[in-house]
Amino acid sequence: MENKELVIVQDGDKFSTDSFVVKDIGGRYEAGSVLAGQVKISFVDAFDTLEQAKEAYPEAEVTHPHLLPQNTFDHLPDDQEY
Repeated sequence: MENKELVIVQDGDKFSTDSFVVKDIGGRYEAGSVLAGQVKISFVDAFDTLEQAKEAYPEAEVTHPHLLPQNTFDHLPDDQEY
């Protein structure tokens, strides 16, 4: 069973309405994935305000989107398959 590690991040840009998204960053990609072993970021829920998100998920940590784990493909070979 995977550990749940919930975070709340503000989602949106200058062209859209901001929302507050709850994400689970406690899982890892399985061995058969090209992202094997890296953090799996899963959508959980979304809210119009931070207060609503914190009320629904009091255990979630509020963070900035740039502080979320970043997955890479650096472990893959550079040669292309045809």
